[in-house]
Amino acid sequence: MAPRAPTIDLVVAAGRERIVLLSGVLAGACVFFTPLLILGLGLLAAYLAYIVSDGQISVFALARPLTEDDFRSVFAPAVNEAPLLAGAALSGGAMAQFRRWLARRSDPGRLAAGVRPFFPELLLVYCMLIALTIGMAATHGGTPQLRRLLDAAPVFIPFMLCGAWLALSVWSYSFRSALDLLASESDRSAATELRGRARAIRPPG
Repeated sequence: MAPRAPTIDLVVAAGRERIVLLSGVLAGACVFFTPLLILGLGLLAAYLAYIVSDGQISVFALARPLTEDDFRSVFAPAVNEAPLLAGAALSGGAMAQFRRWLARRSDPGRLAAGVRPFFPELLLVYCMLIALTIGMAATHGGTPQLRRLLDAAPVFIPFMLCGAWLALSVWSYSFRSALDLLASESDRSAATELRGRARAIRPPG
């Protein structure tokens, strides 16, 4: 029977740091593009529903016909908000470095079983989202926008917790996929050796 492949968490702990960081940066960019992609799919679904119903069903009726500009504007933030895209990518790299730091201090046996800390990562994403939001409010609206943000703190703070959970879920999935594609045989071999050492030092029974 072929040996079982090491888990991604073991690859994070034992693989090359630059591959882990690159995967994190790509995953951070995916977090930025995911809402845009969902919006684009929603527009496409609305357009197709309108075409199929021939505008006769009021539920699928549109206030005006969709144009190419509507679809182009979906991904306009990738150009118009380039600093936000860069911030999301850098935050993804910071998340990857933090996950690697946690993994290298965790029990390899737990990593092999797919068990790793969750709440420290959620807290970090939460803090980074709040920092990004405050930074965008300050650069786009100045002091008045910051005042409005502070006035909305009772709603903003719990809402950002939900946003952090969603962002971490998207980032984690994208990170695992990117690392699975980018990790070389040497990275996987190092992860397998780390799993073997964990089994060797584990007490019997």
